[in-house]
Amino acid sequence: MSLNSIPNEIFLLRRVAAGDEDAFSKLFDAYQQQVSGFVFSIIGSKELTQEIVQDIFIKVWQKRGELLEIQKFDAYLFVLSKNYTLNCIRKIQREQKKATAYNTLLPDVEQEPSDLDHDDYLQLIEKATSTLPPQQQRVFRLRMEGLKNHEIAAQLMISPDSVKKYQQLALKSVATFVKMHLSYLALWMMMGFMQK
Repeated sequence: MSLNSIPNEIFLLRRVAAGDEDAFSKLFDAYQQQVSGFVFSIIGSKELTQEIVQDIFIKVWQKRGELLEIQKFDAYLFVLSKNYTLNCIRKIQREQKKATAYNTLLPDVEQEPSDLDHDDYLQLIEKATSTLPPQQQRVFRLRMEGLKNHEIAAQLMISPDSVKKYQQLALKSVATFVKMHLSYLALWMMMGFMQK
């Protein structure tokens, strides 16, 4: 799929390159619907599509000085849209993979409480991870990235048995840290509720 170029595109691009916000607004209006349709066909989410399209055009504005060097703006915008959208998908997949890894690697921790925001829960785990000794922290973070024990061992130049030991120690420490903080949170919320 490609985007269709618009009339007077070169003139408009010159004005945008010079910092003309009205020209940029016209450029946005001319291409926004096409870019949205393309991004939505990949993402399938209206909210995410809007965010991505805005980010794409922010990128165009930020790199407006390069617009005069571009031969075919529609092709440039298509490639930019495709790459940005695929990068967003990869980022979402990494976040989902990390969340799944946290949940599977921390079986001793009860499910996150409904009153605790998912991002806050992940931040709590991140905070727990940062308290680990350096080698445990490295092993734990690499495991969160999806690496297998032998891959971690090769990367850190330690034995697979050491990886297993560091991982067990890290899991125990992180689970204890999270449980303790969730208990404090539950107690704090209960005390707040009782004072009402």
